[in-house]
Amino acid sequence: MSESKSQRTFVLTYFPIRGRGEMVKLALEDAGANYTVEYPENWPKLKEDGNLLFGQIPALKDSSLPDVWLVQSNAILRHLARTLEGNYYGSNEKERVLVDMYIDAVEDIRLKYLKLIYVDQCSDDAKATFLKDYLPGVLAPFEKAIKDTNIVGEPFTIADLSFLELVEVLVALSPSSIEAFPQIKAWHSRAVARSQIAAYFASERRAKQINNNGKGQ
Repeated sequence: MSESKSQRTFVLTYFPIRGRGEMVKLALEDAGANYTVEYPENWPKLKEDGNLLFGQIPALKDSSLPDVWLVQSNAILRHLARTLEGNYYGSNEKERVLVDMYIDAVEDIRLKYLKLIYVDQCSDDAKATFLKDYLPGVLAPFEKAIKDTNIVGEPFTIADLSFLELVEVLVALSPSSIEAFPQIKAWHSRAVARSQIAAYFASERRAKQINNNGKGQ
């Protein structure tokens, strides 16, 4: 007999930072899922033992899929949207298409952010270019989309969770990074006030360090 959604348990394997594991945690927390976090004691061995398809973490074990290590953070997020209690993938095909589009758009921004952090080492010049020349243009579609609700309308979806993780790192990078976007600011205030998210943010479960090199905060 297969497990119901409420019976499933999850184990997230990731480093003790927020990084790419954070949006997975946000999904699990917002849904009130039963999950634990494991930190890799021997990362080189775990990477080489063949269980991780691409040799990467975060990795998620779902009790309903005991033989699978789920990897790739956005794939994990989509799996959780289909698995968790709630309407995290939208309520119809149009909303699901929009969710996927916005997740990919967030990923584009995240990759630019990660280049700033790890390649450019968050230098003053690179940070100024990112905040002034790059960020306003890529946040504008989100400002237009939100319109006093969530990103794809009424449901709070994995697109919102992915964007929430991004906005959190942007605000940590520069508190004024979303000042020019009133809809995003209002949405962010609503998102962090969601009961499970607010409890998570106030807890010890949330890692204090954002990136592995300590840059950007």
